[in-house]
Amino acid sequence: MGSTTIRQLGDACLNEMTTAKIQEAIHRLKDHGGRPTEAEPLGRPLAPKTVRHIGTLLYTVLSDADRLGVLQIPHPMANRRVLLPKLAKRRPAVLDETKLQTLFDHARDTRLYPFIVLAAATGCRRGELLALEWTDLDLETGLLSISKSLEQTRRGLRVKGTKSEEPRQLGVPEWALDVLKEHRREQERDRCLFGADYVNQHLIFCQPNGRYYSPDRLGARVVELMRKVGLHGVSLHSLRHSHASILLSKGVPAAVVSERLGHADQNITLSIYSHALPADSRAAAKIWNDSMAQVAANSRPAASSTEGQRPILRTGTD
Repeated sequence: MGSTTIRQLGDACLNEMTTAKIQEAIHRLKDHGGRPTEAEPLGRPLAPKTVRHIGTLLYTVLSDADRLGVLQIPHPMANRRVLLPKLAKRRPAVLDETKLQTLFDHARDTRLYPFIVLAAATGCRRGELLALEWTDLDLETGLLSISKSLEQTRRGLRVKGTKSEEPRQLGVPEWALDVLKEHRREQERDRCLFGADYVNQHLIFCQPNGRYYSPDRLGARVVELMRKVGLHGVSLHSLRHSHASILLSKGVPAAVVSERLGHADQNITLSIYSHALPADSRAAAKIWNDSMAQVAANSRPAASSTEGQRPILRTGTD
């Protein structure tokens, strides 16, 4: 992303960078910012999301330059002076209860089963699940603490903070706890089997030898299983979307769902999962009607002997 920005604006002098120049660069990125191909010799178009990320990066760089006194001109991107491409609003792919049942049934005899169950039951992100240790879960109370995430980088795996950088606690359903208890017993059998070669990092989800799973590989294995059972167009992240959608459609407050997902603001949750609320929207009219029934009854005109007769329409003068 940084190299793409440099290709477009690398020759521009910082204090000669105008809003117009940046806007032109944004347009070039959108139209031809990608790698050249036979079909697109000038460069393939970049996705609006990628262009927005580049715009955000450039805004941050200019802000730092302004803060440090390097920028001698007014910030050319301040007050949204540069227009970035809009993102098309897409409904996240979700699995309903029937499809989740199908997935659980086919995953039950695989090592993926406890991972898929906890992902669907909590809505946690892939990296958060793979960084979990047994000390993060209280099997008696069912409380799960989320404070870190496993990330795959070019240099290998590393554990970092959560996306929101805020730890959170959430309740785990009883059924999922039963699955995890059995999973822990199987994990103990793995530890005995590997003996001294077992790398005990106290992870809830790990390879048979105790080492971290690769997030990308595990995600690919879940998608492969989904496709085998006829679930297409979904991924591991769809379990997170499904968790949120089901809770919202059943009337769980958005603030509670937002907290479970680890969103910084419940408005983020509502902006993504507003499609999960149609039943609540329809119910709102009935709730209002029921609560105002007496008022509505008192407001109706009294019945008269001429009720039901069509009024006479008079035109002109008598």
